[in-house]
Amino acid sequence: MDVNPNGNCGFRVIVNAIGYEGGDEGWRMVRREIFKEMVSNEALYRTVFQDTKHERIRDAINVYESPAPGTSWLTLPYMGLFVATCFHIGFVVLVKRGSNLLLPIRNLAPPLF
Repeated sequence: MDVNPNGNCGFRVIVNAIGYEGGDEGWRMVRREIFKEMVSNEALYRTVFQDTKHERIRDAINVYESPAPGTSWLTLPYMGLFVATCFHIGFVVLVKRGSNLLLPIRNLAPPLF
């Protein structure tokens, strides 16, 4: 997927991948949804991450300017867990030294049986 680099390009890739509408501004909606997920389930995420790491990730997500500063870019694998949980998807991180599959950590859908 080819998106223009502006510090929000990782979030714009997510917009395209999940089929959100909104054109070039959809990345703000993705950031907003991830931020709401983090705040709504703060106790869970503070358990998964250390408190200081949770706060750094939360503060990095809660940025809506363009271009975004480097401290607010989509960083993997940490932010990938929030993406997977917030949008109910498997999130794959492919790198040369080892890849990751991140799955939602909360069950948001009723069982299929």
